[in-house]
Amino acid sequence: MVWEYHRKFNAADAAEVARKCRAGELACVPDKQHLARALAAALAPIRERRERYARDPDRVRDIIADGCRRARAVAQATMEEVRSAMGLNPSAAPVR
Repeated sequence: MVWEYHRKFNAADAAEVARKCRAGELACVPDKQHLARALAAALAPIRERRERYARDPDRVRDIIADGCRRARAVAQATMEEVRSAMGLNPSAAPVR
């Protein structure tokens, strides 16, 4: 499992880590410590963005409300299309 994390989050060093591991030149604890540093670096921008949003809950609510509005418009258009295709649209003439 550790190897897969190296491939994803530590791609620059992954081949060397794999070589050393297979050759028995890399102990597990230093390997996992190295991986932990690589993961922390990869996740840093995500953590920073999360902190910004945590400091501004009103912005988060606005983003969610906007997403709901846009999703509702798409869902309504889809349901109109479905009802029309099934002949369930009350404003359309019945399909015979």
